[in-house]
Amino acid sequence: MISHEDDGRSLMQISAFLISRQKLVKRKAMLRMVFGGLTGIFLYFILENNRLRFTTAGTASLIVCTAPVLNVIAGTLFFKERYAWTRWVGVILSFTGVYMIIRFGSGNSLALSNLKGNLLIFLGACSWVAFTRVNVPLTKEYSSLSVNFYQSLAGMFFLSLLAVPRGFDPAVFTFTLTFNLLYLGVFFYPEFVTCVLLAAANLSHHY
Repeated sequence: MISHEDDGRSLMQISAFLISRQKLVKRKAMLRMVFGGLTGIFLYFILENNRLRFTTAGTASLIVCTAPVLNVIAGTLFFKERYAWTRWVGVILSFTGVYMIIRFGSGNSLALSNLKGNLLIFLGACSWVAFTRVNVPLTKEYSSLSVNFYQSLAGMFFLSLLAVPRGFDPAVFTFTLTFNLLYLGVFFYPEFVTCVLLAAANLSHHY
């Protein structure tokens, strides 16, 4: 399922970029921008929008919360980063807590019938880790708005590849949907991704 909200958020980012006249991205950084749009917008939202067809909202939210923990594991496995033992204790406690809540407090969400949905949201969390990591060097050179713009443009392109064959139905854009798109585009998504990019910038200072 393709959400109209995803393209709407991308359009808001593009408008903000054009108004503020940010500097253009160098060619060598463009591949990272495209990969960020692929992982953090296209893959993440495709997985997110389809997860609730196969699992519960509570379970999905808990699995998404493991993204910071997965980021630590990715740093160790792929980037040779070293962490204090206290952080690994936190990783173990986090996974244990998520497992116990899902296993005993969410209506048997670990049943095989929910496996597909749980796997989708786990892959979504992994794509968000990749998105965070690919932005680490980008945030050293470009503003969060510039990174948002190019990655939103790439994400919108990939989403359009799935949306265009379905055709365009103007009747879908009711007042409520349009208002929701504007609200998410102006008040939520830019601030949310900016926080992620700031976190990536913080990582770049440490590694």
